[in-house]
Amino acid sequence: AILLFLLPFAEVKCNGSTLMSNTGIGIATGGKWRTVVDAGKGLFGGDTNKTSSSSISQDEKQPPNKYAIAALVLGIIGLAVTFLKIKAKNPVVMAIGIIAAVALIALMIQLKSDVSTKTGKDNELGMDVKIKVSFTVWYFLSVLSFLAAAFFGYKHHKQEEENAVKEYLLKQEVAKEKNIPPTSSEGG
Repeated sequence: AILLFLLPFAEVKCNGSTLMSNTGIGIATGGKWRTVVDAGKGLFGGDTNKTSSSSISQDEKQPPNKYAIAALVLGIIGLAVTFLKIKAKNPVVMAIGIIAAVALIALMIQLKSDVSTKTGKDNELGMDVKIKVSFTVWYFLSVLSFLAAAFFGYKHHKQEEENAVKEYLLKQEVAKEKNIPPTSSEGG
């Protein structure tokens, strides 16, 4: 899931055409959105309404996003925990995976809300211009990766519990066999 942060996570689209995109790390660190189609030119390079101001500036730097930072940091911590030899590793990985996935979902909600709020105020054209943010397959794979890590942490935890119970019961059986009460011929 961490490597997916290097790929494009979100795109700003106008009437279905991608204008800008940003990676997961770019969103987390507050990096600039990369322009895919110049907002001042049409899709075919012709000038469009030079007097109108675009509500999304290509030089506009967004502040770092706390949800993206949380998901990225949790992913790094989760990766580190998997290499540690601690007893409660699997429940920790499970919790980290769930919290990181929730943080990415919160990121999606916040970015959609921010774009909706910004375009609702700045849409001076009065035309049917629909600007929205959409998320790429890499974003959704990242969410699924965190959820998969949580699922596998849960499954490994359950397997460890079953193995511990079996081992305990086996030790109890062996202890009973060794502590057999003496028979009358031995006590004699």
